[in-house]
Amino acid sequence: MKKKGVSPLLAAVLLIAIAIALGAIVSNFLIKEAKKFNPEELAQQSVYCESVNLGYKVNDAEDLCIGHPSGFDILQGVNITNKGSFAIQGFKITAPGFNSRDYPVTNAINPGGGEIIEIQINNDLDDKKIKIVPIVKDLEKNQNIVCADRALIMDYGQLFANPEDQYC
Repeated sequence: MKKKGVSPLLAAVLLIAIAIALGAIVSNFLIKEAKKFNPEELAQQSVYCESVNLGYKVNDAEDLCIGHPSGFDILQGVNITNKGSFAIQGFKITAPGFNSRDYPVTNAINPGGGEIIEIQINNDLDDKKIKIVPIVKDLEKNQNIVCADRALIMDYGQLFANPEDQYC
């Protein structure tokens, strides 16, 4: 009985073609991943961010409400506190219905201090979570550092005991 198979030359060509195709797929994947890599973001997560910690509290329940100046929903009366070791220079805030935006503070918030902030929200959405990312200053490089890993996620829907009392 004669056995027929692929000739050695054809087998070699097929192996080379498969290797080239796999190489192209892997290199395409690696190029896409390399473009996503941001060394500046990695450098920004410095030693300063390790000692950054945010909290929040409501000083007076009477002041906590959602107002409507200029037709926008504004969450009022939340005190963001600095529980870390470095002064906070500002925040990046992402709220329901809005893109991330910078929130500068009047004066740096020193450790143990706090600032009552107003946050623009879209209260018509089911998502009630606000992400607050602290910004600290690297004194050696004299630049601000966004500490994305130290973000405070606050569900403002849970702040109100009675949802009907949330509007100013």
